[in-house]
Amino acid sequence: MKMRKRVLGWMPALLLATACASTPGVHYVTFRANAPTSLHELPYTPEAVRAALPLVYKDDLGLPGGFAQNGGGWDFMTPQLGVRGQLYGRHNSDFIDCADAQPGPRLADTGHVTLAMITRLEPGSNGGTRVRTQLDARVRRREDTGGGSLPCASVGLLEEAIAAALAKRLGGGATAP
Repeated sequence: MKMRKRVLGWMPALLLATACASTPGVHYVTFRANAPTSLHELPYTPEAVRAALPLVYKDDLGLPGGFAQNGGGWDFMTPQLGVRGQLYGRHNSDFIDCADAQPGPRLADTGHVTLAMITRLEPGSNGGTRVRTQLDARVRRREDTGGGSLPCASVGLLEEAIAAALAKRLGGGATAP
């Protein structure tokens, strides 16, 4: 699968992420109705996709995560992750857009980036599964010690990587709805 080579081939490289949570092992990530979401439909049962999803996050993306304790266990999420410099050996701005208003280096590449991802599995058509993924990212300027951060938007690469890795693990291709 071409996307796997282009996107996932470099995934194990340089993720410098640290989990942050107020209680060890408990993470607070929510699926936001007003945030952009990628949607892919896979021709596999929700149970099969649910079994493959933790492997995709851990082995293919190198990201920690787990299923939510509420919601019936169909939301898989990472904790808040701090990303310094680059993600998978590429500029952070290849993955997120922090709406830079000033010329010069991109804020996503020079600031302190935090991100979290959540993937929700839902029954799809003909026994398949809808895979919805959101990336929530924020950036703070390095010189800003006050803690103020700005929201960033995903460009969709990580979300596409999840769908492509699921399709590969389960033996087929993802289709956009």
